Amino acid sequence: HLVSSSQDGKLIVWDAFTTNKEHALTLPTTWVMGCAYSPSGTAVACGGLDNKLTVFPLTMEDDSQSRKKVVGTHTSYTSCCLFPGSDNQVLAGSGDATTTLWDVESGTVLQTFHGHISDVMSIDLAPGPN
Repeated sequence: HLVSSSQDGKLIVWDAFTTNKEHALTLPTTWVMGCAYSPSGTAVACGGLDNKLTVFPLTMEDDSQSRKKVVGTHTSYTSCCLFPGSDNQVLAGSGDATTTLWDVESGTVLQTFHGHISDVMSIDLAPGPN
């Protein structure tokens, strides 16, 4: 499976072999700029011009849209995100020049990384234990 986000305000989960759409989520903002699959494959995260970092659980039985969780809000747009090895935390970069590690369940900030003087556009982690 893969997940994609777009300027059309949609987050799409695809079957990578058949290219069929498995989930198509319309978000309350256009320009969904970043998305990420959780390590377990049971959720996706995304962010965009609404400044929010949102996590959607993926189940066939339930409506993912109604079960979404806004994990956190930056002071500028959310440009990118990733799950750092567990479904319990998500890392997001922002136009506010920070990268923030959020607790998915509580929505609390676990760590904020300061140092850029302009927009954070992408993030990645080194392989191995972080």
